[in-house]
Amino acid sequence: MNYVYDLHPQDKPLNAEYLREELVQLTTLQLREICQKEKLVVGAAYKLDRPYMIETILKYRGAKLKTFVDTLIPDQFEKITAKFHEFLLRVDAGKRVQLPARITLYKKSDISERDNYAVSGDRLFEGNVLLLDESYRVKGVLNLREAEGGFRLTCNCQLLASSLQESMYRNYSLGFLDEVGSKHLYNYYYSPTRVLAISVQCYIKPVAELLIADTGLAGSSLTIDFGTSNTAAGAYL
Repeated sequence: MNYVYDLHPQDKPLNAEYLREELVQLTTLQLREICQKEKLVVGAAYKLDRPYMIETILKYRGAKLKTFVDTLIPDQFEKITAKFHEFLLRVDAGKRVQLPARITLYKKSDISERDNYAVSGDRLFEGNVLLLDESYRVKGVLNLREAEGGFRLTCNCQLLASSLQESMYRNYSLGFLDEVGSKHLYNYYYSPTRVLAISVQCYIKPVAELLIADTGLAGSSLTIDFGTSNTAAGAYL
């Protein structure tokens, strides 16, 4: 992947965040301009030292790399559902994680932060969450994302196993990987040649009611009024 940087306020505002892969593509002059714009002090002896300037920028303006498994790669997803349970070092989450009493996942519709499946607990972070059956085999991959000062579950419906039928499941769990394990899952999924030879810690939290459903057609009439300043929507029930 190629990275191009154009030092322009509209592209990179003040207090912007940078990735290492982005910075190593820049010239020494561009790195110095970033330091000047972000008011990062670089000693006179290091003004031509590219590695030092890169580390300085990352220290104060480094972006945290997201490691979400959120797109479907059929062969890799099949590997996850078939083998990944063998690498799980299961730990009872206990009171460490709190979930909604019921979670509904749709086979043809994604779950986003707006669905408000809030998760709370200790030492949570943005990462990957496994949907596990009663035998702790992987039946799907969800994500835990920061939203509105907390954490919300999201799910790409394509990352649910085809074996999941429309039903209510009461013996299913969510497996919260630790930060290292979540990154290993990401690398294992997006790098077909990578071999996962270590166990990953997984905090197991049972779901009281997991409903797998399909979207259906509503029989009610929907009215939408696109006004010049406001938009109104209503349903005739």
